[in-house]
Amino acid sequence: MSPTQALVTDHLARRQDALAHLAMMRRTAARLGQELSCAAVEFPERDLAKSIVARTRTAGLVVLGAPPERATVAARWFDQVVSMSGRPMLVVPRCARIAAPPRRILIAWHDRPEAGRALHDALPWLREATTVRIVIAVGYGASRAQRQAVAGTERLRAHLAHHGVTAEIACVDSQMRPPEDILLEEASGMAADLIVAGAPGRHRTLAFAFGGTTLNLIRRSRLPLLLAS
Repeated sequence: MSPTQALVTDHLARRQDALAHLAMMRRTAARLGQELSCAAVEFPERDLAKSIVARTRTAGLVVLGAPPERATVAARWFDQVVSMSGRPMLVVPRCARIAAPPRRILIAWHDRPEAGRALHDALPWLREATTVRIVIAVGYGASRAQRQAVAGTERLRAHLAHHGVTAEIACVDSQMRPPEDILLEEASGMAADLIVAGAPGRHRTLAFAFGGTTLNLIRRSRLPLLLAS
């Protein structure tokens, strides 16, 4: 089989898999009594991220599966969709379970615009939660932004109370460990249903090639993440 024929055969197989998956989603929606519009769309790879971003503009919430660690094409469009759509993203890792609504929520806080947007996007769920815990990882060598975040914890608590949310705030000494280690330990300790975090914006990508706290959370978390950029 020539390389061209092999690529065509692979593409047709992927298309059939996508159509079968959509059919399964339609059956699931019908069983739940929900209306669901399903469509399979095809674009050249160079236009894929742009086409997905355009479709997210009018969405209240975008749900994405976390890309496999070694799937470079999926990672590339995932990075662009999260950083360029401007919409809240619910990222669901493989095999994750979603509580509806989530009852125990951890907020990864730092004094940056994307963290504030994530917190406000999460407010409808925060009001319904039984436990809301805001975690700030600090320690020796903490950045100025992190120190300012710690100094403003009471203001943050008062702001949430104004919106009907009672939250506990934990400033955890990272002891020079990566912030994602602290956040995942705290999430496990409280049996969290959801992690809320800011994602770097358009001018600071998720850095799939080089790593970062948000990326490592996506890769390592077994819980859904609500992200905002």
